Parts: sequence; C-alpha cells; structure tokens
Amino acid sequence: MKIGIVVITYNEERFIGMCLDSILIAIQGLDASVVVVDSHSTDKTCLIASQRNVPVCKIPDKALRCAALGRWIGARKLGYCDYIFFLDGDMTLHPQFLESAIAELENEPKAGGIIGIIEYVYYKNDTFVRRQKNYLEITHRGKAKHFGGALLIKRSVYDLVGGYDPFIFAEEETELYSRIERYGYYVLQIPKLMVTHHTTWVSNIRKLINLVNPVNRKNYGVGQGFLRSIAKGNVREYLKRQYDIIVNLFLDLLSIFFCLIFGLSAFAVIYLIIAQVGELFFNYFARGSFKWFIINKARYLHLLYGSIYYIIFQRRTVE
Repeated sequence: MKIGIVVITYNEERFIGMCLDSILIAIQGLDASVVVVDSHSTDKTCLIASQRNVPVCKIPDKALRCAALGRWIGARKLGYCDYIFFLDGDMTLHPQFLESAIAELENEPKAGGIIGIIEYVYYKNDTFVRRQKNYLEITHRGKAKHFGGALLIKRSVYDLVGGYDPFIFAEEETELYSRIERYGYYVLQIPKLMVTHHTTWVSNIRKLINLVNPVNRKNYGVGQGFLRSIAKGNVREYLKRQYDIIVNLFLDLLSIFFCLIFGLSAFAVIYLIIAQVGELFFNYFARGSFKWFIINKARYLHLLYGSIYYIIFQRRTVE
C-alpha cells in the first residue's frame, strides 16, 4: 500500500515548514512519497521545502495559478500509489489520521475518499486571533456533505472520475464531488482530527467586498463549475451539490416576477417579505448560519462572473 501526498503552495514560508514536518512525522513507517506543487512563490517557500528533501515542482509559467491546477499537476507527478492525500501548505497533518482513515476506506468499497475534522487557527499580523476547533462541524461517521482542501482519496477513484479540473479557479471540490457521486461513490467523514489550517483573519467588511469583486478569480468557480459539469455530463449531480443556490435563486426570481406583474402592490410586498424570511431560515438550516443568506445572493454574481469568463477566455482552450 503506497500513499502519495500533494501539498500546494503559494508564498507559504510561514507555515510550509510546519506542514512538511507534520507530514514527515505522520508517514514514518509507511510507504509514502510527498511532492510540493508551487505557484511561483516569491518568498522562501521552495527553499524551505528543499531543505527537507521534498521535491518541488512549479506550475507552468503561463498558467493562471489556482488550487485545482496545483493538485492536478501533483497527482500526475506522484506516479503509482494506492491513495492520494491532498492538503495546502498552510495546513498541519494530525499524526494518526492517515492510518485510521485508510483502515476506514478499506472497509467501505463505495467510499471513494475520506475527510476528518478540520481545525482552523486564525492570525492577524502574525498574532493569534482565535481557534475554530471543528470547521466542518463533523460530529459523526457518515457521508460527508462537502469537503475542502484536505482530502484522502483512493487513486483508482481519482483516476476513474478524472481528478481535479485544472480549469476551475475556486470551489473545485464541489465539482469533483459531483463526479465522484456520478460514478456511484461518496466521501466518508469521520470525527477524528485530520488537519489544522493556519490562516489569516479577515474582517466581515473585507469578506463582503471580496464576495462581490468581479476581478477576484475566486468568484468564478461556481460559473466555471456549472459549465464544466454540463460539458462532462455531471450537471445533475453538480446542481444537487449547489441546491442552496438554486432554492434561493428560484425564490428571488419568483419575487421579481410577482413585482413585475403586480407592481409594488400589497400582495407583492407581502410575498417579497415572506420569500426573503423563508430564504433567511432556509440558509440557516441548510448551512448552519444566517450569513449564507448574503453569501448565496453574492454567488448569483459568481455564477455570472464565472460563466462569462469561461465562455470568453476558456471555452476554446478547454475544448
């Protein structure tokens, strides 16, 4: 049994040493290899990785860097392995996770991949701000609703579904999960600590600005994923994964329709209020927070931004 580990980086000199040290400890006694895929960092990230004798490859110079491209390249560089573990350069791996997770996967034929608890540690100007112990709120063993940048996946399943799509700038995990489901597999979650993610604290105002910024390529993922899923035949599974956007969009379009037909009549206004309150609570129960009421409205723009970008700049290249 061989494990391949892909670490993606961009200017991660603060954490890449911790990340690689945690990996090297976790794989002691295992048949494992590690590769770092760097997006042309301008700091000491690559030097720190090289000091630990971990091979570093870089994305092509002309490529638009994104997480999916780095993971796609990393998987190709690994060569033969039974399992691939993806994580980011600002994450540290819990030492017992890999062995426990592989044992779980070997007993679940239809589990294509597995995730555990992700702990978030936030910093502001190198100063600790807060700790979020269970970001994905994993409390029981079962089918995962979604996953982030850390994922252990069976190599056979990864190759079967086509791996990460290197043309999607963000939310590439959703599109990959939809293809995993299309082939009859799922991602298992277990309530065991998998990684600690060290990241920068961002204010709510800055988050809101970033959410609607049309030049922020992280806002293109929904539209790119939607059009790519159409091209690859997994659009039904993709839309199921994005059901919260669809529900919100349907209610908002219905609200616009009523306003166009009835104007600002009492009936239309009452419906509008009921629809928005309904969306507010739907997002709370679907996502666990009222903030998704705002986020999902911003994701309408993400659908638009990504679709336009894909059609104008990517469609001919991809096809």
